[in-house]
Formats: sequence, structure tokens, C-alpha cells
Amino acid sequence: MKILVMEQGEQKVNLHFPTGLILNPVTATLAPVFMKQEDGMKYTGEQLRKAVQALKEYKKLHPEWVLVEVDSHSGEHVEIRL
Repeated sequence: MKILVMEQGEQKVNLHFPTGLILNPVTATLAPVFMKQEDGMKYTGEQLRKAVQALKEYKKLHPEWVLVEVDSHSGEHVEIRL
């Protein structure tokens, strides 16, 4: 996973995280404990493990897939790639 922050064309922050560290069964099992349930939806560890597995399979097929991309009024650009 890569997090890129650019300000007016200059790259300010470039963070790399191993995908296996973030998308793994242990994280998916523990995530429901720490997630806020504001919308009334409750997720189980099994549901999140299946979602993590699907994301990892998708990453193999599309290694530079952009998960989130945001542009601000002040010219900042934030991109999170899976």
C-alpha cells in the first residue's frame, strides 16, 4: 500500500506499507472490536476476512490500483494505492 501526498506538483510525503501487514486475517479478526458502529451495521471477523482476501486477490491482478484519490482547493493531492 502506498500513500502519496503532493502539494502543487511537488511530492511531500511518500509512505509505503507492506500490504500483508495491513490486509491479513489477524487484522480482519480484530477490526470489528475497534470499529465504530455509528451506522448500525455490525461486521463480523469472518466478513472482514473475506473482504481482505478479495482485496488481496484484486491487488495481484491490478498492482497499482488507486483506492482513494482526493484533491483539495489549496492544490494538495492525496492518493492511496493498494
